[in-house]
Amino acid sequence: MRDIDRIMQQFRRFDSQVKFQQLSVKLPADDDGLWYVSREREPVSIQIES
Repeated sequence: MRDIDRIMQQFRRFDSQVKFQQLSVKLPADDDGLWYVSREREPVSIQIES
């Protein structure tokens, strides 16, 4: 299991409304390890890097 999967699992244990979205990259050389974490109907989001 990847580290990001473990992080997602832990977040969801405490809050089922947490959403994760991986950064969409345009080029293969771009870093796709950036994730956005947000909650439904909440204006705040955080970023994590895997």
